Amino acid sequence: HNSTMADDETHYLDAFLEERLPALGLDFETYGAYVTGLVTAMDEDDDDEADWEGILELLQASSETHSDDEEAWIALKEEILKLQAEQQEATKQKEDALKQERQHNEQERLQQDIALAKKAAEDAIENSLKTKEVDEAKRELVARYAYDESESYDRDGNLVASAGEGQVMTNKDVAAQVNSEKSKEMRQKTGGGKKAEQEKTAKSREDKKLQKEERRNRATKGERHR
Repeated sequence: HNSTMADDETHYLDAFLEERLPALGLDFETYGAYVTGLVTAMDEDDDDEADWEGILELLQASSETHSDDEEAWIALKEEILKLQAEQQEATKQKEDALKQERQHNEQERLQQDIALAKKAAEDAIENSLKTKEVDEAKRELVARYAYDESESYDRDGNLVASAGEGQVMTNKDVAAQVNSEKSKEMRQKTGGGKKAEQEKTAKSREDKKLQKEERRNRATKGERHR
């Protein structure tokens, strides 16, 4: 566990040992590293009971004041193990909190990915329906305005004007054809367009000519009667 060591290799037991070892007749600078080294090894591997005995014997033999006090060293070991357990619990809680935060973030990302995937699928369906509508409209126009039966569609859904010519009829072409047909219909509805208008004008001229002729004839008869 990296969490057992703080910045600049300061151990979580340093503050305790700086106070406790001198009280037991030992120099912290000399003997502190033995204890922290052992505890660090224990944090990584709990099977270090034999090493504890060796360290305690060394500390007791080196003590200037408590070399004959067995109880003091047993108490030191218990205090160190208690601090170690507290540190491990604090580290575990911190790691659990980080793990939960990571899981929460991953869950949020997953939800976002699901939402994006769902949106993309909906868009794809919508686009597909639009394309289908356009294709159906084109086919309806083809059926309505009776194009050559040999017509077919290319991969993009564009109408190929004739199998022989191989020309592509785009939406624009279809629209132009529809407009042309509508104009033709309109001309027929309004009396055949210019031709009908010309015929009407010609008939009107003929009628006027006949009326004029009749008036002249009547005038001539009037002259004779006098």
